[in-house]
Amino acid sequence: MDKKSTAEFAFDLQVGLNGADVPEYDAAVEIGKAAVLAINLRGLGEIDYGALRLVASHHFKIRSDSLDHILHILAELELIRLVTAGSSIKKIIPDIPHFEDTYERVGEYIDQKPLNEIEAATIEILRRLYEAPQNKDSLRNNIGIDNSAFNTSLQIGGHAGLITDQRARGRNILASPLYFSGNLQNFIDMAARGETPNIHRVLQLVRQHQGMPLSTIMIDRRISEVSISSDQAELVRALAAEGIIKPPTITRPNGASEQFVFTPEPGKVRMSAAKREIYEKGMALAAAVRKGQLLPEAYRIKYPHALLSKLANEKSIRASTEAAHQYRNLTVLGLGRLEHTGGGFFKFRLIDVPENVEAVWIADQLISGETPADLEQDTQARLLLARDEAYVRSHISSAQLRAPQASTIISDRAMHEIDQFMLQL
Repeated sequence: MDKKSTAEFAFDLQVGLNGADVPEYDAAVEIGKAAVLAINLRGLGEIDYGALRLVASHHFKIRSDSLDHILHILAELELIRLVTAGSSIKKIIPDIPHFEDTYERVGEYIDQKPLNEIEAATIEILRRLYEAPQNKDSLRNNIGIDNSAFNTSLQIGGHAGLITDQRARGRNILASPLYFSGNLQNFIDMAARGETPNIHRVLQLVRQHQGMPLSTIMIDRRISEVSISSDQAELVRALAAEGIIKPPTITRPNGASEQFVFTPEPGKVRMSAAKREIYEKGMALAAAVRKGQLLPEAYRIKYPHALLSKLANEKSIRASTEAAHQYRNLTVLGLGRLEHTGGGFFKFRLIDVPENVEAVWIADQLISGETPADLEQDTQARLLLARDEAYVRSHISSAQLRAPQASTIISDRAMHEIDQFMLQL
């Protein structure tokens, strides 16, 4: 596998593992942390080291005792400059290229620290599942590793929300949500050709009404104003759990969580890690807007398209008392900053780099379909303003929906359609 792809999958694993300690990992941990930190520092100016320690630990799950090592790796790769006093780091000055080039550069670290057997096996499994779902036994034989290493790799990938093992449902198929990141029309056409008419209808409806709250779909048995059957509502949840549709989550201060469902990007090919990250930002922005439109805490967003057009054109959204609550999640993804303008007012300002501009365009496209029925500037501020509400990335949300304690009973008819659809793949 090329170095860039290795860095991309290491990034996905670092995000998915969410700080979990994996004793079998060594180089992949460092590569993943370096990629995550580089991606999140892009577009920022000079950063205070003390503030970065807080942000890296809280948001990127990079422990304080390993941060210096990761910073020195990035400095050696010429992605940042370090301002030091003696042996102490005082400031970090990012010099991060475009996403695609960042993964290429981070991947060069493999020359200094190659992957061990488990790391290499996990990333090779992800590479193959990124191309297509695989028969479990055939995949193990094709990779040519022993059962122990193979099963360990599956366990780690599963914990990260990147590998699903369908054996428990009478199937012998491994799949990954990464496979579904793109080529939506192919899935819709496949559902139409096969014995899965309900999946076809659900995918079409979600595409027409992007970002609808999953709870309202399950409770009201409708997607926007379109009524659906109980089986079809259960299919929406099951498709989200499989990662076939995307369910990024916003967790509110009271601990309640809300998933917002999106289709994969309607492109012609599956997305690279860089494109997936941009699409994740777009979904996060669209979810924040949908939340303000359909599930407002106080003041409803009445004109989502106008708000996103203003953000695209002026690179900011006017100050309001709602902004700190509405957009703090977006600061964690590096989409923008919250600037305190006085009193309880904050302005959301876009970090003006090409991928963020593209994410705004994606968000606008996602919510530009049919209108649903009613139903601080420095780095430390990015941490402090994001504590009350958390954004959970889509593949992690899928894993949480698959967890037994989060599951609802899915009817045999709905599960049969999921089985048939997966077997078509």
